[in-house]
Amino acid sequence: MAWSIETAIEKAEVFTESYRQYECECPEIREAMCLRHMYPAYLAEIQEEELFAGRSEIGIAGYRFGPGHGDIGYYFYTHQVYDWRMAGLLTEEQNARLQKLETFWKGRTTLNRYEAMDSAQRPEAIKNALFVQRDGTDWTREYFSACFMPRMCEINLDYDKLLQLGLPGLLEQVRQRKAEALATGAETALFEGMEMALGLLADVCMYYMEMAELLAINAGDGRRMQLLDMAAVLKKITKAPPESLSEAIQLFWMYAVLSTVDNYGRMDVYLGDFLARDIESGILTEPKALALLQSLWRQISSVGPSSGRVIIGGLGRRNEENADRFALLALEATRTVLLDCPQLSLRFYNGMSEALFDKALDVLGESRNFPMLYNDDV
Repeated sequence: MAWSIETAIEKAEVFTESYRQYECECPEIREAMCLRHMYPAYLAEIQEEELFAGRSEIGIAGYRFGPGHGDIGYYFYTHQVYDWRMAGLLTEEQNARLQKLETFWKGRTTLNRYEAMDSAQRPEAIKNALFVQRDGTDWTREYFSACFMPRMCEINLDYDKLLQLGLPGLLEQVRQRKAEALATGAETALFEGMEMALGLLADVCMYYMEMAELLAINAGDGRRMQLLDMAAVLKKITKAPPESLSEAIQLFWMYAVLSTVDNYGRMDVYLGDFLARDIESGILTEPKALALLQSLWRQISSVGPSSGRVIIGGLGRRNEENADRFALLALEATRTVLLDCPQLSLRFYNGMSEALFDKALDVLGESRNFPMLYNDDV
């Protein structure tokens, strides 16, 4: 955790008060309002050399779906508080405030609520699914998932839809569905929550736009241009669907960061067309496109090594030629960025591009961990 203990407590208190205020609201509105109090408060500054904005911090209380100590949905990190206490890092006043937070969240985290469910309420598919450490030493299989790694694993969002419609297009779809619900007397809370969440995403883009412009003031010439370009991209994607590769990556990445989903699906499908258009129109050269992808690879790696899965190749792609072009670039990024993530996976099949498969073997031949290979024909 990059924050000081005092800052972490303050942010947890603000989030907790938001939850307390909206606890009795319908889940869609409550979650949208809690996210409003998390972001941009739980976001980190743009780091040196990053070409895309978006980096999250993890507080001791919040709402997310990533790997961690029980942080699926609403969470409170009792283990972090315990570590602070054992290390003697807390003042009496801080300890008292944390005790209040612990008392509030006991029984309220998503994991607590699941554990408290009657066995008959639990879906059969997830009974006996995970090992649970019951007494501190012995791992036994229990009927509820209470280990330290429950998470929404392997979610792959429809980033192709996001990039084709952009924020304005998604917002229009939500508003159309909301109007249809109103006309038929159906519930509208889901669409209201979606509308609020998309508005928050646009606000975060503008927050980072202002940060990039401020950082550009004291930056050197090369970095200043990068930051000003970043600011222009962030502003653009709040108003229109992305048109360039940099705009597409920025919108995809910002959505992924705020949603805390850490698997990224068939990236060659949803980014391939943007890459091909930029190369063919002269907006990008191959080296500049590679630099964009290398920066994205480093930012994916900063999320952590547990997931970060990116899929390339495979049957059924709507834009195979452009997707293969991106896939080749993704393999080169994996060859040149020596980090644990992303966990690049190549789906191979009879009749695929020989150049793509040969490139994958060359990368593996240089002792890289990735790409993982999956046989689509099987």
